[in-house]
Amino acid sequence: QAIAKKKTQAKKVTPHNGNKSVIELFNDAYSIETILENNCYENKPNTDLYRHPNSPHKDKYSASVKEGRVHTLSTNDPLYRDDDSAHDAFSAFTVLECGGDQKKAVIEAAKMQLDNKNKAIDGGSTIVDQNDDKLVYPDAWRLGLLLNEDQTPRKKSMHNAMVFLKHHPDLKGKLAFDAFRHQFFTLGKLPHDVKNVKRELNDHDITNLTGWLERQGLAVQSGSVWQAIQAVGYDNQFDPLKDYLTSLKWDGVLRVDSWLTDHLGVKATTYTNAVGVCFLVGAVARALNSGCKNDTMLILEGEQGAQKSTALKELFGVEYFTDEIAKFGSKDAGLQVQGVWCIEAAELTTMTKSETGDIKAFLSRSKDRFRSPYGRTVDEHPRRCIVAGTVNPDGSGYLKDSTGGRRFWPVEVGSINIESLKANRNQLWAEAVTLYKEKENWWLTQEEEALAKDEQTHREQEDPWIATLEQWLNRSLNEAHRFETTTNAIAERCFNIPVENMNNWTTGRIGKCLKKLGYKVSVGKKAIEGGGRSSYRVYRREQK
Repeated sequence: QAIAKKKTQAKKVTPHNGNKSVIELFNDAYSIETILENNCYENKPNTDLYRHPNSPHKDKYSASVKEGRVHTLSTNDPLYRDDDSAHDAFSAFTVLECGGDQKKAVIEAAKMQLDNKNKAIDGGSTIVDQNDDKLVYPDAWRLGLLLNEDQTPRKKSMHNAMVFLKHHPDLKGKLAFDAFRHQFFTLGKLPHDVKNVKRELNDHDITNLTGWLERQGLAVQSGSVWQAIQAVGYDNQFDPLKDYLTSLKWDGVLRVDSWLTDHLGVKATTYTNAVGVCFLVGAVARALNSGCKNDTMLILEGEQGAQKSTALKELFGVEYFTDEIAKFGSKDAGLQVQGVWCIEAAELTTMTKSETGDIKAFLSRSKDRFRSPYGRTVDEHPRRCIVAGTVNPDGSGYLKDSTGGRRFWPVEVGSINIESLKANRNQLWAEAVTLYKEKENWWLTQEEEALAKDEQTHREQEDPWIATLEQWLNRSLNEAHRFETTTNAIAERCFNIPVENMNNWTTGRIGKCLKKLGYKVSVGKKAIEGGGRSSYRVYRREQK
């Protein structure tokens, strides 16, 4: 038998103090007696006993009210709970009028607190969208809280800490993760802040947010608060570099193919134009497609004070540039490249062969593996950065090893115009983004590689053994070795190194010297004692 319910009427209206939830406001506004009476409970005169109309025992009362809460006395009462816990007004309203659906109950409770269909009882917060009449009440986020049986939030719940940090009006949308710098930020004023500024989070913030959560009724340890901040921040990521590049609009004027000449005074050639384009497009590729292959570096050659470093800093932006990095290849270097778009490898002339090898190895990697300072696991971090070199050449050559020399793109700068570079920076990157989206390569063609090889060869540091070997070969006594020889023969006769003292390093060094002089490696055969033939390396060059 259907029971007609009377519309619940408020016993009073309590002004919203800005901190109370819809549930708390409902319990302030409506008594448990009102909820029971509006759902046809019969009250025994002059007592706190109530009987539900569907109760099979007409002479027995199924509920009693004490201190503003209703306790059930019979398993037949709709409000009965197995644990015999009591209901407040909102809890009873949820069961009796909303079928036990708490979300529906909160929405209905908020609607009941409307004044003129568009004002909350605090007199200011709009909670109804005028266009579609849908409820947008300010405390809806509290529906996500885990509650105790008495409908209060669980104090030590990590989940509840996350809900408060993510949805509370004082913090909503403010905790974020910078996906480029791999750092957590606040995008606005936190409850303990004086100024409304975007900045990186620190230990001071964690301590203060822990205290703020305590004032909201939670009791979560600071370590758990930091974990909650991370979880909330990861859900609110931003990428300033990607946002910058994708916001640019190219004006259609071609600049990229001649930027080295226009702003850095580099002589315009097919080679310099090509590496200028590849350098910028490759930088965009790393920014928008982290971890993509980009194992080359532009090298700016020029006198000290030519503003080479300044040009790179202005091109990439001070916030995305660094010339301070630990040893290439070290764990610290992997950490330092996070949040950097361009790394300057300065003064290559002073680097040892080993250090140059570290740079080449660093260039060949597209990701770094390490444990973040705030992390618990070792993770892969795809590279977002590129490397550019600067050098003040002294004429002796600064590329220590021809092996892997293709990675280096040297250009000689002239008069650098910093102001014109600043003025054209955005359009240079806008065009580079357009080229990247149009599938422009950021590596050289085979023809351009040949041009680059010539430039690299001119910068290679010459082994002093080459001059000694060349003089020795030109002597008439050594004519037999002039067009065909072996490393053992050269070691013993030219450098007076006994064959028994030869090692891989010596053999390799002599082989590189011979190649520099135009020899090519082939395989020779010789008879061995006891029959058969063995193979050995022979270096030959054409007779002129």
